[in-house]
Amino acid sequence: METQDDISIIFKARSSSGPAPHYVEVAVQDGRMFVSCSCPAGRYGKFCEHKMRILQGDQKILEQDQVDDLARVSEWVQRSDFQDLIIQSRRAEKAIDEARAVLDDVKKQMSSAMKDGIAIGNKV
Repeated sequence: METQDDISIIFKARSSSGPAPHYVEVAVQDGRMFVSCSCPAGRYGKFCEHKMRILQGDQKILEQDQVDDLARVSEWVQRSDFQDLIIQSRRAEKAIDEARAVLDDVKKQMSSAMKDGIAIGNKV
């Protein structure tokens, strides 16, 4: 189990918004992991997909030669409380997707009712 302090790994993350990559730095100092990104949101310390994808171990946004470093970061995440936040986030995203599906169905029913005619006086 690695416990070194003062480690910095910089990932070159592919961007979905253009050809230029974003740089995600994962630094460990005094037993704490810090994550930053060069994208507009990341520069302001905000949530960004690049940081999340690195912390979730997503190899698809990286060059092959960075996979070993990603495995190292994934090990740190697994040993941290942040892993619980990732699980909570995935559950919340699933609940949102399910709620959106229900909302889409209700809107279709409402659209059909407005088009086909809304029965008046049938409510008990």
